[in-house]
Amino acid sequence: MWNTVFYQPMHTALVFFISALGGDVGLAIIVLTILVRLVLFPLSKKSILSQHRMKELEPELKQIKEKYKNDKQEYARRTMEIYRANKVNPFSSILLILIQLPIIIVLYQVFLRLPLEPAPMLLGLVDLSDKSLFLAVLVGISQFFQTKLMTQPSAPADPNSFGGQLSRSFQLQMKYFLPFFLAFIAYKFSAAVALYLLVSNMFTIGQELYLKRKNPNEPGKDKKLN
Repeated sequence: MWNTVFYQPMHTALVFFISALGGDVGLAIIVLTILVRLVLFPLSKKSILSQHRMKELEPELKQIKEKYKNDKQEYARRTMEIYRANKVNPFSSILLILIQLPIIIVLYQVFLRLPLEPAPMLLGLVDLSDKSLFLAVLVGISQFFQTKLMTQPSAPADPNSFGGQLSRSFQLQMKYFLPFFLAFIAYKFSAAVALYLLVSNMFTIGQELYLKRKNPNEPGKDKKLN
């Protein structure tokens, strides 16, 4: 199943793009990454819009939390009702990450089995079969800006509450730990994986800017995203 669903399609697509682009493996990975992200665009769009809606709902959720602070079960039920009524999936961003994990693994496996003579290059400058500190650093930087863009400040929770502290801790980890972690992964595997992560991050940044421009409503306003 792994070979049929993931490996064979990825291998076939990568070999096709390498041939179509004159043997430039780097350009082939860039095109393949963009193609993958276009396929995932409906899901990633839904994830981004869900995050925006969740920010808009924070004042209402805060009221629910205060009202049912001594009844966690009722608080959870009311919260899920609000999510359902506003068509918000709080786990959509996690799902998007989980979907991309096998893609990264497959890309690495495919790349390991490609002929390495001559060395696979990006524009004749970067050897994709080797590690690249330069690309790994770019992955970390792009992930930092992506996370910063997607976690714009919204209506603040009580900083002294458990929820406020947990939210702040999560945002700090996403903002600083995740870029470092992905940069480490990008360097640990190969420049090919780093290139995929970099292009994927840039695609997400562009997508976020596009959706914000198309749906300019800011969190906390009464307007709803389309």
